[in-house]
Amino acid sequence: MGAALGVLDWRIVGYVAMWWLVSPMLAFWTCAFIGRYLYDDIVAQSDLEAGDHDRLARLVVIGVGCYTAFSAGASNVANAVAPLVGAGQLGLIPGVALGGAAIGVGAFVLGPRTMETVGGDITDLSLEASLVVEVIAASIITGLSWAGIPASLAVMLTTCVIGLGWGRASRRVPLQAIVRLDGLTDTEQSTWAGDQLELFDPATVKRVVTTWIATPTVAGAIAFTTFEAAERLHVVA
Repeated sequence: MGAALGVLDWRIVGYVAMWWLVSPMLAFWTCAFIGRYLYDDIVAQSDLEAGDHDRLARLVVIGVGCYTAFSAGASNVANAVAPLVGAGQLGLIPGVALGGAAIGVGAFVLGPRTMETVGGDITDLSLEASLVVEVIAASIITGLSWAGIPASLAVMLTTCVIGLGWGRASRRVPLQAIVRLDGLTDTEQSTWAGDQLELFDPATVKRVVTTWIATPTVAGAIAFTTFEAAERLHVVA
């Protein structure tokens, strides 16, 4: 819309776009590092799925879930109603209330399918893995929201899941083997393929990443075409 009407602040767009690129990479490599080097120790030390830790596990899950929901509210509700509030059609508090209620309805209506993709299709998530990705994703989104940068918790969570799955799948292959020019040996390739199949689904990742790229591109193109046409019709009229 801004580009079509000639009112776009390219400096702000560039700043936001930079963080859209940096923050998923930060999420991916943080979780990849944890998955490759720290995950087994985290599971061994916490052992939240043990029977005698059941009460503690429930409290931790509730706390992390609330923290993640807080980060979602700080970012996604603001993203949803900001155009209406900025246009003066809604007040700040009514806009936040309306956006929060709508996100709650959407969570019940369409949320389960997304939960299946993020929670089970991309990689095998244990309780500890789920908590790791939620804390990291929520922390990044909370930091971006504090800085006034719009971002997607869904993208960040999915990137964390992909990173953790890739890190866990590569943990038995030496790092130098992954980056060397001549590639993996037959033994390393067999090990990598077996772990990848169990812990990391490349096909699902490709589908998710392709959708990330296509969705804003298509939305931007449709919006630009619509407002460009409306502007030309207005000038002609």
